[in-house]
Amino acid sequence: MPFASFTYSEHNWPELAAEKLKIDTANRKIVIDTKDERMIRKCTESDWLKLEKYVAACKFSAWEKEYFEPVLDGTTWDIEIVNSDGNTMESHGCNGYPVEWKQFLALKRFCHRLMKKDD
Repeated sequence: MPFASFTYSEHNWPELAAEKLKIDTANRKIVIDTKDERMIRKCTESDWLKLEKYVAACKFSAWEKEYFEPVLDGTTWDIEIVNSDGNTMESHGCNGYPVEWKQFLALKRFCHRLMKKDD
């Protein structure tokens, strides 16, 4: 995995729905927090290898610091990536997204599917 930790948070307006996704590489865990619950999953080796492919497709190192589209309601989001050397990369947006956003949404869907998976 190209980073030590990854944290994504989003807020959707006007409902103020919120979600936080964290990938903990040291423990190979995924944590998803929503308004109503916290889900934690330790990945199997197979799931972790798949997760790494989803992460690679996102090309986070190419993301700009900020994405903005002037729309009243919508989604605000933040990503913080801490690299293994301690350096931090941050990106955020308000109704604006990087080119790789579809790949990132696939990563999020994969993480949600893992939470529902029976081993």
